[in-house]
Amino acid sequence: MTTEILQETKVDNARNSIEWSTLHLSLTPPHRLPLTVMRAGTSRGLFLHRNALPHDIKDWKPVLLAAIGSIGNDERQLDGLGGGTSTTSKVAVISKSKIQGIDIEYTFIQLGVGEEIMDMTGTCGNMLSGVGPFALDEGLVTPTPGQREMTISIWDTNTRTKIFETFEVTRYGKYQPNGDTYISGVKRPGSAVKIQYLDPAGSVTNQLFPSGARQQVLLDESSVKATLIDVVNPFIFVDWRSLPETIRSAEPNDEKVLQFIERVRRAGAVEFGLAQNIEKAAMIRATPKIAVIKPVDDSVGDIFVTAYTMGQLHPALQLSGTACLAAAMRLNNTVPSEIYRIKARAQDKSITIVHRQGPISAIVDGDGDSIKSVSVIRTARRLFEGYYVL
Repeated sequence: MTTEILQETKVDNARNSIEWSTLHLSLTPPHRLPLTVMRAGTSRGLFLHRNALPHDIKDWKPVLLAAIGSIGNDERQLDGLGGGTSTTSKVAVISKSKIQGIDIEYTFIQLGVGEEIMDMTGTCGNMLSGVGPFALDEGLVTPTPGQREMTISIWDTNTRTKIFETFEVTRYGKYQPNGDTYISGVKRPGSAVKIQYLDPAGSVTNQLFPSGARQQVLLDESSVKATLIDVVNPFIFVDWRSLPETIRSAEPNDEKVLQFIERVRRAGAVEFGLAQNIEKAAMIRATPKIAVIKPVDDSVGDIFVTAYTMGQLHPALQLSGTACLAAAMRLNNTVPSEIYRIKARAQDKSITIVHRQGPISAIVDGDGDSIKSVSVIRTARRLFEGYYVL
């Protein structure tokens, strides 16, 4: 049934707020949006069926901003289901695929915290770990009788990437969330969800190294050494050793550090070709992503990473960042591979990356010049299902 859900309301332009328009959506009255809340990897977000949203993607923004709670630039997201952080302000839109050989299509949306922003320029690997479990529980894919493990194919519409996802199934044909797999940043164990990215290079830019260089200097006055690489998501990996002393000696969430890292990210966005200039790069907050890397003790892992997202310190590491960094560590002449080769373990397929919450491992199939696939393990759990009242 078609229902008018939002009346035309003008919001103060000085607050950079959106101007509402009258929208007609196919929602159950009284203006309810069916959704599921899931913890997927180290993220939490809303999972929705594609047919629960307007046909035209440009009409999604007011609905999703309302559901997450960012209307009126609310940093606390009190009127929504977000958690006041970038890692809990995410949406996964799921549908059956019409593409031959693909089971499910996944569209990722990053929503702003304290900003009325909807960004679809990149993807989220953590949210991806909930796609298969959601699809199974919602009847979008069907196991065979007695099947206890299931592998499905997923098409990431943001990055035009094919993914295989493997997860456990209960004897009742539903997702089995319980298990003994721990991932850093999540206190409760769960069943393993294996994610395999196939041919992940050039996911957004169609090039492995969009700037044409495997290493380069950003911010000439500071000589920041970095690798700009596009595997699963475009990332800027900055060599911690090249940062100014004032930045290296400060806490990673210090405001001066956040501002400096964002300056580097914007410069990298221009080099990536994702923004025409620094001013336009400031308007694209989610892509490219940026992380600072440095050597780590052999007994702990292979490399240490501090990640940033939407201008803030990331509490752990994006799953796409795990895949991208692991790939960069296997490719010749990159900043990550230089740090990794200090350990003389460059031919190992298994790579352990250490972030602020602990270690995460990835399996990389590739050589010094190309990447065939990257695999990682996550867990996921359905937390809530119901309606958001718009």
